[in-house]
Amino acid sequence: MNPLSHAGAIVPIICFLLFSPGSLSSVSWTPIGPGGGGWIPAITVAGDAARTVYVACDVGGIYKSTDHGRTWQIKNNGLTTYYVQNIAYDPATPSTLYAATRGGVFKSTDGGESWQSKRSGFPPENPYHFSAPVSDIVVDPQAPNIVYAGIGVPRAAYEPGNFYWQECEVKGSIYTSNDFGEHWTRVHNTGIPTDAMIYSLAIDSNHTNILFAATSKGVYTSSDHGANWTAKNNGLPDHHRAMGLVINPADTNTLYVTMWAEPGSASWQGGVYKSTDGG
Repeated sequence: MNPLSHAGAIVPIICFLLFSPGSLSSVSWTPIGPGGGGWIPAITVAGDAARTVYVACDVGGIYKSTDHGRTWQIKNNGLTTYYVQNIAYDPATPSTLYAATRGGVFKSTDGGESWQSKRSGFPPENPYHFSAPVSDIVVDPQAPNIVYAGIGVPRAAYEPGNFYWQECEVKGSIYTSNDFGEHWTRVHNTGIPTDAMIYSLAIDSNHTNILFAATSKGVYTSSDHGANWTAKNNGLPDHHRAMGLVINPADTNTLYVTMWAEPGSASWQGGVYKSTDGG
């Protein structure tokens, strides 16, 4: 993978701004909420007619907008934890949603109006810590009964002693469901290090047997629906801490990975890396 360095990115951006029909004055951002506080780890736009927007928050739970972000409603009925890391939807039935939270997977079948915990196959809840924090969740776009969930605590580096991650009981795990998230099976010790934190999952929309995982130990790929995993770290920094990964839907051999950079580090080892050969 090749890094998209700051210098390499600045030049085309400046050229675009100088020679495009618009100007710098036409590029602006407007705050649209939803308010509250904390971080916003994810924004999901559903594939329904209204292009409904769902926002995941780390202290506020889930917000929903049906008017392109002009107004927002809190949709936390049934959630037992308001730390939501990501939201996925069923492409065949966009009102069916899955929330990845520190308290596990939650599912909604009514567009977020109500949520139900789906822990069958996960460790039981622990009153003192999160036994199976879910960092990301993806739905197979061709067979939406198949859902994948990764175990991780993406902001562990900002928490004293990494407490929530140290207490996690199922490190290095990805869970799969074949029945729309009702029951889950743990995939463990099949290529991804057993102490790895799963930060991000992505699925090839054209060949849905192929998945990618960005983890604290690097990027991994599976060609058999997540049963086995192989490292794909050629060209990435040696620390291998991959925070996020997306696949270009127009060309699924093109991947983008964001890499961690240690604050105050003398040598830059973070940023965005790109692969045009599937990793």
